[in-house]
Amino acid sequence: MKSFFSKIIYHILWLILLPSLAHSQDLTQVIRGQVSDRATQRPLEGVHVSVYETQPAKGTITDTQGNFRFEKVPLGMFTIHFSRMGYESYTIDHIRVISGRELIVNVELDEKPLNIDEVVVVFTRDRSRPNNRMTSVSTITFNADDTRRFAGSLNDPSRMAGNFAGVAVSNDTRNDIIIRGNSPMGLLWRIEGVDIPNPNHFAALGTTGGPVSVLNNNLIDKSDFFTGAFPAEYGNALAGVFDIRLRPGNSQRREHLGQLGFNGLEVGAEGPFSKYYNGSYLFNYRYSMLGALKALGVDFGTGVGVPEFQDMSFKLNLPTSNMGHFTLFGMGGLSHIELLRDPENGADDFTVRGFDTRFGSRIGVAGFSHRYFIQENTFTDLQVAVSSSGQKIRQDSIGADSNRLLHYGDDSSEHKYTVTASVNQKVGTSNVWKAGIIFSTIGFNYADSVLNQTQTFRTLRDFKGNASMIQLFLQWQRRFGKNLVINPGIHAQTFSLNSQWAIEPRVGVKWYFRPDQWLNGGIGFHSQRQPMAIYYYQSQPNQNNNSYRLTNLNLGFSKSFHAIIGYERHLFESVNISTEVYYQHLYDIPIRRGNSQFSMLNAGANFGIPSVDSLINEGTGRNFGVELKIQKHFSDQYYFLVTTSVFESRYTGGDEVERNTAFNGNYVVNVLGGKEFNLRQRTQLSFDIRTVSAGGRRFTPIDLDASRELGQEVLQNELAWSKRYPGYFRLDFRVSLRMNHRRATQEWFVDFQNLTNHKNIFRTEYNHQTQNISTIYQLRFFPMVNFRLLF
Repeated sequence: MKSFFSKIIYHILWLILLPSLAHSQDLTQVIRGQVSDRATQRPLEGVHVSVYETQPAKGTITDTQGNFRFEKVPLGMFTIHFSRMGYESYTIDHIRVISGRELIVNVELDEKPLNIDEVVVVFTRDRSRPNNRMTSVSTITFNADDTRRFAGSLNDPSRMAGNFAGVAVSNDTRNDIIIRGNSPMGLLWRIEGVDIPNPNHFAALGTTGGPVSVLNNNLIDKSDFFTGAFPAEYGNALAGVFDIRLRPGNSQRREHLGQLGFNGLEVGAEGPFSKYYNGSYLFNYRYSMLGALKALGVDFGTGVGVPEFQDMSFKLNLPTSNMGHFTLFGMGGLSHIELLRDPENGADDFTVRGFDTRFGSRIGVAGFSHRYFIQENTFTDLQVAVSSSGQKIRQDSIGADSNRLLHYGDDSSEHKYTVTASVNQKVGTSNVWKAGIIFSTIGFNYADSVLNQTQTFRTLRDFKGNASMIQLFLQWQRRFGKNLVINPGIHAQTFSLNSQWAIEPRVGVKWYFRPDQWLNGGIGFHSQRQPMAIYYYQSQPNQNNNSYRLTNLNLGFSKSFHAIIGYERHLFESVNISTEVYYQHLYDIPIRRGNSQFSMLNAGANFGIPSVDSLINEGTGRNFGVELKIQKHFSDQYYFLVTTSVFESRYTGGDEVERNTAFNGNYVVNVLGGKEFNLRQRTQLSFDIRTVSAGGRRFTPIDLDASRELGQEVLQNELAWSKRYPGYFRLDFRVSLRMNHRRATQEWFVDFQNLTNHKNIFRTEYNHQTQNISTIYQLRFFPMVNFRLLF
């Protein structure tokens, strides 16, 4: 193992230092891609493609397969314009050409409605138009460059999303996404059209966040992020949707990648299978940096948890002449960490509660998709996938004599088989239909128990089984002239475990009342089943026959109603301003019978799934607020983004008292910006800054006297989530350097996390060893270095 990692590091350093990569002559690169009809996905012939900001300007026309190609394009930033008679023109602005990788640009054009004059919408830019044409409101489109450019994002799509309006991320150790006061467990993850489990390392089963993403941003294509009133094809989610697309590999030239940084030691490769076939492969593998150093024999000492993880991602692009287009894709990850008490120094921040913890998790997704054109304006999509996730936990309590006693154990897993089929049809120039079905079978194996006060083990879950879920959807887009677009739809779902079902009508509207201004809105119903582990949590044994009971089996869907209205204006080139006002009513939320403050709306505030029995669907909640965004996309070598969210998030539990939810931070303000400088034609130096100010985390106060008497933490539940830590503040600063050589590009950046060393409180908890309340702080000042080589 040591020899393997030594060779990788040697070759990467050799490539970095190789002086012959540089060359005196001007460097150029290829820009190529394909243009297709957005509704039918058919290639478009005869599209005029122009590349501005070159001397002279370059132009070409797409061939019969919709392909275009520009040779010998100088390095730099360029704008590409697409136009064809009968279609709305389209512009991609300020995209970067580097020496280490060909620039592949795939574009979809919208056909104009009949009898419509030329050009209506001014702001038809790649950065703002989502992949999903059926969306009307609360949609953010991003690409891999955004995950690398924003300071503090650490190449993680989830952390990047924390900068968007309506999103709060106030936990430095995890990337949970809190959307408009909702629990992060209300988020749906989708990749290549397939719903997937939590795509994070060190993730608790059934949750949606973690400290390190398994999703590799080097494979991400332009993707969509929805924060409310999402289209009808998305179901089983209350808060939002992350719809990730993976880019195809280069089908004409082999390219490689090497990377070192926070997300580990990484290698990647892509290219064609052969020069006679237009298919391609794309593959990346990562191993945690600290894990690699440990494998090389570096001693980190005692009392320190070394996060060890590895993951891989791939996509195979397999077009055919007559059988349609096939794609194989997948990703998988393994992670393990041991948080052990230092026997010499006593408890530290990792074991402040007096426990040794060993935690491991795993995730895997593999699938294939097939697109087939039935007629000129009709095509079908089919996705078949299998996914699996699991965790192993062993927690030992540490006594005053340093003896260790097994306190909690867990070995649980879930696996899912999913089939998704849909048909898409374009009728005329103003109507597009999409209908589909999602069928999934979920298998599970839960086994966990905890040591109780009588020094016997209390079984929490011990069950193997399976259940299935069926989702149906129908959505329609109707364009009325040049100014009005309506997107009605309906989603229905049923869950076999307890025969629960839900029907969810939805509609979205976008009205361009001026060429540079528009109103948008959306209303609709959404529902979500509970995490599977909730259904199989076992109540206390019956005193008469010592048997456990499953009191949560009949839980129905949690439900919500979304209502959103927004305004957006294109101010001038690359700058727009938008605002949204929203209201969300949540109902049929699981709460505990009797005088209880518990609600599933607060699930996700702590690590793992709540262990609560006797739940009923009688809780409610409400989220409402206003958001403002001012954004200048990267152009003229600088960008900025300002987002402000003011919101309220409330819930009512079994005691019928309305309280703050755990996620009611009340406000979030993000300010980001960056500037790039050309040191030479081949070298760029960039500075990026990000600051966030947000309401502190909500918490339930500790009853110190009762905790001392009982020997463990006791909360004042009658004051649930009534207190809030001081406001969260963080300043991140990023310096990056890009150097283009003849056949390679190398990029360095240093991300200075929490530059001001601000002490943000993560949590307070009772320490049974000191018999006092301890405060745990979030990440302090920490610089992170990253290097990437493309060749």
